[in-house]
Formats: sequence, C-alpha cells, structure tokens
Amino acid sequence: YPTSQDVGTIHVTGVHTAAGASGFDLTHTVANGAHLYSQGATALAYPGFAEGEPITVAVGGGTFTPAFTMATTGIAPLVVTSAAPTLERDTAVTVTWTPPASGATSRVLVKVEISHHGGFKGQVECDTADDGSLTLGGGLLTQLLDLGVAGFPTIAITRAVVGTGLTTAGRVDLTVSSTIAQAVTIPGVISCTDDVECTPPATCQDDLTCR
Repeated sequence: YPTSQDVGTIHVTGVHTAAGASGFDLTHTVANGAHLYSQGATALAYPGFAEGEPITVAVGGGTFTPAFTMATTGIAPLVVTSAAPTLERDTAVTVTWTPPASGATSRVLVKVEISHHGGFKGQVECDTADDGSLTLGGGLLTQLLDLGVAGFPTIAITRAVVGTGLTTAGRVDLTVSSTIAQAVTIPGVISCTDDVECTPPATCQDDLTCR
C-alpha cells in the first residue's frame, strides 16, 4: 500500500455541515505512524451538497508536496429502479437507475462480484454513461459464472464524478460518489453463515454456500 503522508491543512468547500456551514477543515491525526484525515467531530448534512454544486478541496501542502487544489461537483443520490438481478447462463441482465439532471458529468460503474467468499476469481466491471440504463450481455455473465461462485454474490452500482489534482509527488483524485449494492440470485446457490441456514444433510461451507 502507498505510504500515508502529511500534506498540511485540508479545507473542504461545498459540502454542508449539519450546523449549516458550507465547508469545514479535515482533522489530521497520526496513528501507528500513519497520517489520517477525517471529518472528526464535524456532523455533516445528508445529502451534503446539491447536484451540480461546486466542491473543492484545498490542500495546504508541506514537505511532501506543495499546496494544491482539487475541484469537482456534487451529484444526486443514486436511485436504482431495477430489481436485484438473477444471473443465469446466456441470459442478459439490464440495470436501470434514475438519470441525473441534464448536463451532469457523472459516470456510472457497475461491478458484479460473485466469488468473493470462495477466493476471488474474477468480476465484471462496466464504466458507462450516466444515462439510466446498462445491459450486461449473457455471454459475459456466462464467462463470469464459469469462473466459480460463492455465497452472498453482489452487484454494486456507483454514480461518481472525479476531480484531479496534479502535484510534484503525482496525481491525486477527488471522487464524489453514491453506491447501492444489491444481492444477486444465482439458481442453485444458497448463501449461509451457519449450518442452521442449510437444509440437512447440507452444511455451510467455507465459501458460505450450503452444500
């Protein structure tokens, strides 16, 4: 993993607090040698910004990097309008959501991951326009199913916008996102965390499926 750094003060503008302020400073702490930045005791409003509202993060800088600023815009909370999908061989799946206001620059990432608890074998990731719909082809999903499945398969849909800051130390991305995860049904796969969730003589296996 990258080594965490002290980058000085960080001030966020365009994200509203519960008290009504339109910005706040991140709290810097050091734990076990790692530099951590968080909102600290500042309570935030939800949603913390309006769709399209400017958001900036101003970094004060220090010995690691000079000062720099990242900017992006607020997004509308993601609303998924399609039901949690069922994955079957050679069968396409369409995911739908409420599109943003006209002129929005957000993108949508759809990630299907069905083998996590069995030892990660692969996933499908699609980066698509935020236009309200994406169809995952049956052939692609068949390839994913053929890699193997485990308990509690999921699909995650994320709306995101990204702002970029270029520094002497490299590139830093500021991501504003809204994610909804849904459980995926796969015929023949029964997820479990304990034997009592399985029908005897099946028991709950290490991959969290009843067999």
